[in-house]
Amino acid sequence: MPAGNSKADNAFNRAEQWLSQRADEHLPTLDLADRSSDALGRVLQAFNLPKRTPEQRDDEWRQTLAVINLGINAARSLRSMMVLLRHGYEPEAIALQRRLIEAQARILRVIDPVSGPDHARQFLKGEDGTAGKAVSALPKDLWKGLNNAAHADYRAIEQHLLSTDEEGSTRFYLVPRRRETASNMLLVLGAGHVLSAAAEIGKFKAIALDPLMDVLPDFYSATERWLTPPETDT
Repeated sequence: MPAGNSKADNAFNRAEQWLSQRADEHLPTLDLADRSSDALGRVLQAFNLPKRTPEQRDDEWRQTLAVINLGINAARSLRSMMVLLRHGYEPEAIALQRRLIEAQARILRVIDPVSGPDHARQFLKGEDGTAGKAVSALPKDLWKGLNNAAHADYRAIEQHLLSTDEEGSTRFYLVPRRRETASNMLLVLGAGHVLSAAAEIGKFKAIALDPLMDVLPDFYSATERWLTPPETDT
């Protein structure tokens, strides 16, 4: 192998290994994300899509197919975020957070008691509106920031992989790094979206929500620790 081309000499590999070895220490919320995605998986495994001919496929069948698709999307988005954050790829995990938020928003659309059947039909044809329309309840600035991280946009680098010191020198971050607070916040937010998806799907399919009950106390504790702004003196 040519000199300087070994894995040991690869700066990406060195950083990824170092961060991965310390992930459980730096990211205590990985366990919460793990259990939350498992809870959604258990909900999805608690029901089946019945075999139907095209003529027999009613509104509930189409809604069930839609939530299976979206539930899988949500669970795998969070699992992928966990892998990326273990190795220090925080901006890339934000792009998956965007997909997770969209999946949860679309779940709410397709199970709506009034408009859900129509949304499910449109979703299964790939025609249920843009992602921005699906998450229209989110603040526009928040969604724009998520979009920046999900695309080849200069702001994705400017916002997450660039710093300027007091002398005005600019530093770009090529190899992975970890911001512990930001990464833990992402995992808690992701866990919350997945747990909400599990609860909504469970209610739609009239499934007992036991898989969520053991996770929720830890989710509330993590929310208080990582997402609650510190108190300031007034």
